[in-house]
Amino acid sequence: MKGLFVLGMYLALPLPGVSCAWAEHDVLDVTAGRGNFIEVPAGGASAAGCEHECMPTVEYVCGSGNTSGTECETSNPFKRENPPAGKCKTESSIEDYGGLVENGDSAGKRALARIAFFIEEALTESATEDGVGLGEHAMGMAMEHFEGLLRNPLPINYASAGELETLLVLSGFQIESILNYRERSGKILSAAELGLIHGFDENAVEVILPFITFGERGGIGTLVPEFSSVKEFLEVCDSRLYVKSMRNLHPDPMFAPITQDEFLKSPDSRYLGTPYYMQIKFRTGFGDKVETGFTLENDIGERLFPKGGPPVDFFSFHVSLGNMGKVKRVIAGDYNARFGQGLILWNSFSLNSIGTPSALCKKGSAFLPFTSTAESGFFRGAAASLSFGKLDLNAMFSCSRLDARIEGNCYTSIVDDGKHNTITSAEYRKSMRETVGGLNLSYMFRNLKIGVSSVVYGYDKSNGRSIKEYNRYQMYDGLWGNTSFDYYAVWGNVRLFGEMAIDFGGSGAFLAGAHFPIGGRVECGIMARAYSKSYIAPHASAYSTLSTVSNQRGAVVNVRYTPFKWLALTYFGEYVHYPWVRYNIDGPSSMVKNSLKGVVDMERCNGYVSLTHAYYSHNALNKFQIKSKFSYKLSENAGGTLHAAVVNAGKTGYEFGTDWRVKLFREVLAISSGACYFDCMDWKGRLYIYEKDLPYTYSNRLLYGRGMSLYLLVECRICRSMDLYVKNGTRCYFSDNSGSQSELKLAMKVSF
Repeated sequence: MKGLFVLGMYLALPLPGVSCAWAEHDVLDVTAGRGNFIEVPAGGASAAGCEHECMPTVEYVCGSGNTSGTECETSNPFKRENPPAGKCKTESSIEDYGGLVENGDSAGKRALARIAFFIEEALTESATEDGVGLGEHAMGMAMEHFEGLLRNPLPINYASAGELETLLVLSGFQIESILNYRERSGKILSAAELGLIHGFDENAVEVILPFITFGERGGIGTLVPEFSSVKEFLEVCDSRLYVKSMRNLHPDPMFAPITQDEFLKSPDSRYLGTPYYMQIKFRTGFGDKVETGFTLENDIGERLFPKGGPPVDFFSFHVSLGNMGKVKRVIAGDYNARFGQGLILWNSFSLNSIGTPSALCKKGSAFLPFTSTAESGFFRGAAASLSFGKLDLNAMFSCSRLDARIEGNCYTSIVDDGKHNTITSAEYRKSMRETVGGLNLSYMFRNLKIGVSSVVYGYDKSNGRSIKEYNRYQMYDGLWGNTSFDYYAVWGNVRLFGEMAIDFGGSGAFLAGAHFPIGGRVECGIMARAYSKSYIAPHASAYSTLSTVSNQRGAVVNVRYTPFKWLALTYFGEYVHYPWVRYNIDGPSSMVKNSLKGVVDMERCNGYVSLTHAYYSHNALNKFQIKSKFSYKLSENAGGTLHAAVVNAGKTGYEFGTDWRVKLFREVLAISSGACYFDCMDWKGRLYIYEKDLPYTYSNRLLYGRGMSLYLLVECRICRSMDLYVKNGTRCYFSDNSGSQSELKLAMKVSF
């Protein structure tokens, strides 16, 4: 049995004394961070063998302790360089979610690193106007999806249009090109041949190569052989076990001793459980036929094995069966659902927040197993996808419990932070039930796909929320639901997509867009939307600059020009009008945003410069921002990155810094370090940077105030199956009396 066992131990100690060619094919600009290629023979022996998340339209409260066509040369088609330090992030980032990747599969690791880089960038750029953006859990789900493809590459010669969409990094034009090529010329036999298809070049093939195979649809993905024992079955399964433990050793007043009388007076002044964080993940599968897994998690301060309760605070499980004739997928347990363009139902990750033209269109399979540690934002029940030729049927049912504040038989707010470590937060745990049913029908014509979807849902408690001006039109009680019609059409070189939806109250929402080339080096994406102020869809996640799909009318233009193979220029423009009041904004308002970005990708140096201007009418605020990041590879084992940003939103804030990475002793030892100075005294001008951290940890640092951020990370391979990580991070503040903070983190990873 193949597996992975990871143990992370985290310590936080206060230190004494320290108070591209034509971009028609590019959905992701992943070619900016090239991976270290292996030579791909003509036979094709390859890897075979963002958007804004929308919150439900109810009030949320945080719990205690918590604050989202260049042709290829067939003789040597893919001569690839090593990934520049800091551009593809780090090998630990690859291994974070790529523990299931074999140590020798460096091409797959690099592919995950390139994708992780752009998802991480989306994390820092995707905050909505009301402060909600992509979360770390969304990144985790996205990376797990690509890892699944890495373990079970898609047979490109047999994949349908829907299966090709699961790659996510293919545009509609590329998918159509593959299907048309197969129909005219037969099977694609190698990576070199794939590079000759219209819409593909070396960089585009490089992106998807680890996730596809040119072989037959045979093997474990097609036929399940008979086994004489469970042990024999498990030996051929792809299994992963991940165990993580964490503890902060610095003094925490929430764990300080307290008398019984003091606790009775202030019951929420102390945590109820242990100071340890615990997480166990297990997944096993047999190709694309069978997958099952579970997740256990206990947050810091939550009780472990409480009397009369479950042994851990959070438990998630799933069983998934697929590719069984007309049954495309059946899932029992916890799962995510995705219908249309997200106007009525979409609670999974999406890459359309990264800002590339073709990424404006959402795509992907209807149902996915839920494997995140997020304790909200998923369905619990059963879902099935059936295929009858050109007709697809997707049906789902869910009955899950939510955390909510309850008064009598009414809920006053929904709590989604997943923390149950105090008396009050423990009372919120699973205090309300939600039932959801959904149905989607889609029919595929030659150049047109249409779909009809409907979702019905309701709580077992009445709505007791306080009515404010900003949420007056976002109230519903009892059963509620939505119905929509969506389409995807191909008209020459133009791809058209859209969705129209209506809720049970008669309010509507509309979204339409197009993606098309202009000449040979320009790619354009446009999209318009209109969401009524009274449109209610708590499970929707269509393109939006708010945390809800409501109260806005807007348009987006995204143009990418590639004058040279090593240079890509992108323009992003958006106008949005909010016809009704919003939280802390007393009247109609609007926002205009324009952004220019240049990406350079050369052999030893790559990076980008972006300029962004946004105007907000409600306070007549002009916000300017310049960001840059450049990486340089000194050698195969050493490189560095320089980054800087300046923002002005009434007051000027800025940051500049550097990161370096060195590998020693044949990569047995790796040392990474970074330093950043920041001066952001205005909250409106705050900045975010990504900082390299331990495995399974994504540090999206908020820079606010004046100070310096320093870190040193040492990675040591003790043996083939064991790695040790040590990180020291220090944050020094000069702007107030908060002084400095320093922490020490340790992690160990064992694979077997």
